[in-house]
Amino acid sequence: MTTKLISGTGLQLLRRYDNRAESVRAQLLDDDGPAYVQVFVNILRDIFKEETVEYVLALIDEMLTANLKRARLFHDKSLANEDTYEPFLSCDLSSKVLVTMWSANIFIVQGQKPRMALLQMEKIQRRRALPLMMY
Repeated sequence: MTTKLISGTGLQLLRRYDNRAESVRAQLLDDDGPAYVQVFVNILRDIFKEETVEYVLALIDEMLTANLKRARLFHDKSLANEDTYEPFLSCDLSSKVLVTMWSANIFIVQGQKPRMALLQMEKIQRRRALPLMMY
């Protein structure tokens, strides 16, 4: 595994989002939510430092806890070419974060029933030979 650097644009978005009040974060997500989700997913995919991964997972957890409807941002058309499942399946998620994401339907592809999404997750994991995490 090779760690990559965060892009300049990603760093700008992260700095704009970091240490802001929930009301400011909510406005940023309303204005350009998919861009922030893409930054979070890219960090989880490309950065392997444990503290960084935990921090980004905490940001995502806070984002979803404040408003579960934000899970739709992970299914935005602009992310259609992104594998938004992979970073979550390959990192060691705490059960609280995983349950929050599951209940927020991040792992459920729009228009599919939960069972279909679970089958899709299993297929992805078989390709990567990762154990299925169930809570």
